[in-house]
Amino acid sequence: MTTPKYLFVAVFWILMANGGAVCPDGYCRHSDGCYRTVALNVTWIDARAYCEVLGGHLLSPVSHSMAAAAEGALRRMKGTIFPGKFWLDITDLLNPKDWKRMSDKKALNFTNWDTTSGTGASEEGARNCVYMSESLNYRWVPASCVETLNFLCYHAGLPPTTERYPIGSTRVYKIQHGYHQWVNEQMYEYKDVSPKDVDC
Repeated sequence: MTTPKYLFVAVFWILMANGGAVCPDGYCRHSDGCYRTVALNVTWIDARAYCEVLGGHLLSPVSHSMAAAAEGALRRMKGTIFPGKFWLDITDLLNPKDWKRMSDKKALNFTNWDTTSGTGASEEGARNCVYMSESLNYRWVPASCVETLNFLCYHAGLPPTTERYPIGSTRVYKIQHGYHQWVNEQMYEYKDVSPKDVDC
């Protein structure tokens, strides 16, 4: 007989394999991730800190599909957040013109630069941080890290919340106190009780 511990593990992995991960409160699901648009004008470093407080990380797209999913999340709010500029967790603060994802300090394997805005220094000073621009079709633009913009947080998803429900009992032949004997053992099933995700 499958013990409750093994049954829970089996149900957990089945749920995970079927996309059972759920988004934290305040996040919406798009594709395979959770996104939260924050209409709060803050500096880049503050955006990073806010996302951590909100249980996620400042978004740094690692693929075209992830960038498209983020764009889908932002399109829900299009025209309602000013300015329509959203910080990304990308910077060249560690080494000028060597853009990296700050979360893991790795080089970018995907980019979506706006070719009209240029990169590096400008008349206003160094542009070491990056935002995604609504007016430029969600392309990336370098900016001064002290500008105050909105931001987008990302979370990969949480394991589903489950509850145990008794479904009956069965007789099991097992050793107890040094003797083999038949004992009644309760059987349970685990059900996902997570709230439904909000789609972006």
